[in-house]
Amino acid sequence: MTELIDIAIEPLTPEAFAPFGQVIGRRDEPPLFEGGNAKTWGLDFEIDGKMELHFADFTYQPMLEFTVVERHFAVTQVFVPLNNDASVTVFAAPTDPNDPTAIPTAKDFRAFYIDGSQGVMMWKGTWHSSRFPAHPPSATFAFLTDTETTSELTEMLAGKPGKLTQLVDYEKDHGKRFRLTDPQGLMGG
Repeated sequence: MTELIDIAIEPLTPEAFAPFGQVIGRRDEPPLFEGGNAKTWGLDFEIDGKMELHFADFTYQPMLEFTVVERHFAVTQVFVPLNNDASVTVFAAPTDPNDPTAIPTAKDFRAFYIDGSQGVMMWKGTWHSSRFPAHPPSATFAFLTDTETTSELTEMLAGKPGKLTQLVDYEKDHGKRFRLTDPQGLMGG
C-alpha cells in the first residue's frame, strides 16, 4: 500500500530557498553592475560541460502529486518563467553525490510557489520535482542546463543508467507518494 505524504506550498524567498540554490530576481543588495539604465546582479552558476538553453513548456495537472525526483551533478540548472507563468516546484538540499542511497526523506522536501516574477537556479545536486503550473493550460520557462545532462536524461528515461543524474521513484522504491497542499492559498484557489 502506498503512503501519501502532504507537502505544504510556501512562498519563494531568497532566505528560504538558500539551501537549494539562488532566487533570480531583483535583490536588496548593491548590483554587480550599474550603468546607463541597467542594473545587474550575478549568480553562482556552474557548468561542467557545454551549456544548452531550452524553451520548456510544462502542462497543467489538476492533481498536484508526484513520486519521482532527480538531481544533476554537473550543472546548476536555471529555470526562468516566461509570460509571468506561476508554478510550484519541490526541492530538497543536495546529499552526498558519491552515495546513491543518500536520498532525501519526506521531511526534507519543500514546495515553493514561484509567482512568475522570479526564477530559480539550483545548486549542483539539488533534488527537485518537475514543475507544476499554477494555472491551465501550461507554464513556460527559459531553462539553462548542459548538453551531456540532457542526453543522459533522455537515455535514463529509456531505462539506461546515468552518471550525471540520479532519479528516484519513491512510489516504486519506497511505497511513498507526495501531494502538494496550499494552506496559504498561494495558487489562488
